[in-house]
Amino acid sequence: MSGMDNFRDVINAWPSTAELAEDIDEKVATVFKWRERDRIPSGKWVVLLAAAKKRHIKLDEKLLTMFSYMRSKRAA
Repeated sequence: MSGMDNFRDVINAWPSTAELAEDIDEKVATVFKWRERDRIPSGKWVVLLAAAKKRHIKLDEKLLTMFSYMRSKRAA
């Protein structure tokens, strides 16, 4: 497995929140909110996956889908 268990872990895989925000062309404050909420909007997954690949971070759509599913189950 990737060593990631949730969206927070995905965000924390970057050296900093600011670097992730820059990599995906998003505001730092927005990425902080995502980390707080343990959520990354699916509309950002394509750019996130491309940024992860450039940084050699092991991440794929299947893993993001699993985190989204797990999050929805916790909310239910």
